[in-house]
Amino acid sequence: MKRRLAMSLLGTCCAQPMAYATDPFVTPDIDSSKLPGVWRCRIGGTDAPITFLESGRFSGSLQEGPSIRDAFEGEWNIKNQYIGPTMLLWEFTKSRLIPAGTVDRDEIETLNDDFLILWTRRRERRVYHCVVSAGLK
Repeated sequence: MKRRLAMSLLGTCCAQPMAYATDPFVTPDIDSSKLPGVWRCRIGGTDAPITFLESGRFSGSLQEGPSIRDAFEGEWNIKNQYIGPTMLLWEFTKSRLIPAGTVDRDEIETLNDDFLILWTRRRERRVYHCVVSAGLK
């Protein structure tokens, strides 16, 4: 009886979830070669398709139904940091809503064949789905 109780308690203790610490100075590597392609995000009632080219350029738009609220272009770069998250840097060169030369940065949570998940400066989570992942020059 004591043996069964001991085994039962041992099993219960071992079944508890364990927490593991992660090194705060190591960030996951983001493979920037997965970014070129066409991505689409839905923000409320706005459709936001964006195309990233291998050359480091991007273009996109904000579409509300049949009307285009904004069309924009610029240059992108991924900054892997030793401390802190990997960032996607955007420099806008053309837009009706954003002044030329504006640099924005979003934290990359995930970048894989299917999803690009970004956190904006306002801590809004944006989930982009890959539409075309061909090597766009």
